[in-house]
Amino acid sequence: MSRSVPIALVLVLAPIALSGREVCAAKAWEKQFTREGVTVWARDVDGSPNPETKAVTRIDASTDDLWTWLNEEETLYELQPTLVDYRVLGTCGDGCTYVYQRFHRPPIRDRHYVLEVRWKKTVEDGLATYRRWTKTTGAVSPPVQGPLLIEHMKGSWAIRPVDGGARSKMTVLSHLEIGGKVPPAIFNPGAIKNAFKFLRRIREAF
Repeated sequence: MSRSVPIALVLVLAPIALSGREVCAAKAWEKQFTREGVTVWARDVDGSPNPETKAVTRIDASTDDLWTWLNEEETLYELQPTLVDYRVLGTCGDGCTYVYQRFHRPPIRDRHYVLEVRWKKTVEDGLATYRRWTKTTGAVSPPVQGPLLIEHMKGSWAIRPVDGGARSKMTVLSHLEIGGKVPPAIFNPGAIKNAFKFLRRIREAF
């Protein structure tokens, strides 16, 4: 398992996600809960058996400090315990990288995908906002065979300054179709729970 690549190039919110095809129109957001400082919404997506999720929280760190932490070597594995392999497979332009990731969560079969990862930093009044977008892509093939290929996964997150830059507001959107024989009645509640757990782990780090 390689751990030699900056996380900014490879961080994929294991709750986050969607893919080669764009999903049809989504419905209105429905609030699921607020817990431990994290609020989670979900909404149905036309043509998909699985909901899109949105999770929002405020973190006791500046956007620059949070971004730096997300780029530290071990952060990716702290945030995604089921991640067992990632590799940067190439670039797709400025601020764009192809990334391979594999997830292991028994008893279901391993899943993997190749993502197109894009990111952007903007600065206003000396305060930085960071945005990141991911989606599965067929432009590059997975480097290994065996796991089930996730073909439909898309996500985004934004880190914005609040409280004069002393804190950050982080918003994560995610849609994933896991494939295989995992029923929506089992997968969908897990997707909502994962959205919460991802941001809770970040809050706990600060």
